[in-house]
Amino acid sequence: MLSVGSMLRGVYRIDSYLSSGGFGNTYVATNIEFDEVVAIKEFFMKGVTQRDANNTTISVSNTENKTLFEEQLQKFKKEARRLRKMKSPHIVSVHDLFEENGTAYYVMDYIDGENLSKRLKRQQKPLSEKEVMGYLPQILDALECVHQEGIWHLDLKPANIMVDRKGNVSLIDFGASKQRSNKGGATTSTAVSFTNGFAPREQMEQNLEKFGPWTDLYALGATLYNLLAYQKPPMPSDIDDDRSADKHLALPFPPGISERTRKLILRLMTTDRLDRPQSVEEVRKLIRGVNSYTTEDTRILDAIEETIVVNEKPKEKVRTSPTPQIQEPPQRKSIKMGEPQIKVTEDDSNKSNYQVPLFLGFAAIAIIVSFLFLRGCDETNIPAAAPDPVEEIVDSAALAVEEVADSIAAAEAAEAAAAVIDEIADSAAAAVAEVAEYRNKLGKFYYSGEYNASGNPNGFGEATFDNGNYYKGPFRNGILEGENGFFKFKNGDTFRGSFKNNYFNQGTYTVAGTGEYFVGTFNKGEPQHGTWYDKNGNTLETK
Repeated sequence: MLSVGSMLRGVYRIDSYLSSGGFGNTYVATNIEFDEVVAIKEFFMKGVTQRDANNTTISVSNTENKTLFEEQLQKFKKEARRLRKMKSPHIVSVHDLFEENGTAYYVMDYIDGENLSKRLKRQQKPLSEKEVMGYLPQILDALECVHQEGIWHLDLKPANIMVDRKGNVSLIDFGASKQRSNKGGATTSTAVSFTNGFAPREQMEQNLEKFGPWTDLYALGATLYNLLAYQKPPMPSDIDDDRSADKHLALPFPPGISERTRKLILRLMTTDRLDRPQSVEEVRKLIRGVNSYTTEDTRILDAIEETIVVNEKPKEKVRTSPTPQIQEPPQRKSIKMGEPQIKVTEDDSNKSNYQVPLFLGFAAIAIIVSFLFLRGCDETNIPAAAPDPVEEIVDSAALAVEEVADSIAAAEAAEAAAAVIDEIADSAAAAVAEVAEYRNKLGKFYYSGEYNASGNPNGFGEATFDNGNYYKGPFRNGILEGENGFFKFKNGDTFRGSFKNNYFNQGTYTVAGTGEYFVGTFNKGEPQHGTWYDKNGNTLETK
């Protein structure tokens, strides 16, 4: 290994060793020019290369292996160039490629996290279905980017899926990847490597002309199975030998895995490539329940659709997205409840007893009307998920009036009615207070959700703005900040992803009018690094 403190290209200082594979070593390093932490992969063939006495320079241990070394060195450099072409928040980015010390190196983003294979080993148990299906949309985005470049990954497995501390997924290790040929299939001058259990039949048989997106999608199904069952996926022949309809002998699932997820994995791991989904978009359709893939179990579908990137995206001439401008935590303004303006008079012996329950009815109606007035009579400003206290008030008032009229004497009705009215008013005040009014640079909005000790939105919640905009997701002390947020503008444009300091940070912005969309990172809400696609998923522009 390179010694800690070693310098590469006069810019990169080796800080620590990270990992090794059959064709390379990976280090954590610092770019001293910019004080940035990076990862550096070094080409090193076990059993073929060795380090000289200086513990830095690499040489071929046997002259007969020089040709092999040169071939694999060129393949290593090709891997870096392929990664460099791909622009996706879910594919590790390559920033530099150079030769030094008798070998080659490429510099990439450092991901502060772990791969899913290590996570399985660390936990010593399957990952939860919710967690795995939460990663799925990000993996699909990465695969879609790879396939759009005419490349097949060919080594998708938990060890090649990195997850950082915030739950962001990155696809790594393109050492086995192949370019699509003009006639279909894959181009190659060397044998295609694979991992048993994650490779479909056409890959194991080296049948290059039959390679396609479906080859990676088989590996995706095997990956999902491995994460959920904590078992090595079976070989294709084992799946064929299982004659049961649900393949439960070859693919046993632990209890609690939904039927929807089981069916998805079975479809992805179909041994006949023609019966598998033929593209990432077909997988998304399966998840959304398109075609014959339907089931009464929708709980996992709902979780997936909260984060999945659907093929709807923005228009070229509208390449500037509207930006939330909430710069400071909003100042909370309490809704003044007021007191019910109802005066209960003493009993009048000249009035008939039937007037008491009638009075109670009018009193209940007056309470309802007063609270409707306090809420502005504008239900469109209340988030759809907010509670409806008025309906509860109506039910409570009707029940109370009926019970008072039937159970007490007319002489005592007025006093009892006053107590009932007070109770209903208190209940209504508590219910309405669940929806609080705030003001910020976007104007007035109504919020329901979690709060901190200061009374500001904090945690998960929903906000509906007077201007028609809507937000659902995480807050931090009144600021839009966190993962898996959703923002919808009045014109129908949407953003789904992470927020930072009230701005879009990373995710997908979709233009409603055209179906075009941008996937990538944002700077103060504006698209920064990423790709624009048309509604069919074709690349329009890469930034």
